[in-house]
Amino acid sequence: DLEEVERLRGLPAGDLTPEELELLADVARQGELLDAYLVSLGDLGRKDIRHEPGDAGTSKSFEDARAFLRSFGLAYDLITGNHDLEGLDEFATDEANLAA
Repeated sequence: DLEEVERLRGLPAGDLTPEELELLADVARQGELLDAYLVSLGDLGRKDIRHEPGDAGTSKSFEDARAFLRSFGLAYDLITGNHDLEGLDEFATDEANLAA
C-alpha cells in the first residue's frame, strides 16, 4: 500500500530487504516512482575473495552487477569502488578495468 511505500522511501536503501527493494521497483515500474534512480557505490564482486571469476574487479563481477541493476527496470549509475580495480590481473591497467 502507499503508506508502506512512503515508509520505505524514508529508509536508507542499505536497511531495506531484497523484498522491500523489489516492492519499490514494482511501484516504479507502475509509474509511482517515475523519478526513481539507482546508484551503486562500487565494490561489485563478492565479499569473500576466492581468486576466481566473480571476485571484485573481474569481468564477471561487472556482468553480474549490470544484470542485477538492470533487473530493477530503473535508470542507474555506477560509481566504482577501490576493490573494483583488483581484477585478478585480468586487466593490464586500471583504465582497462574501469572500461569493462
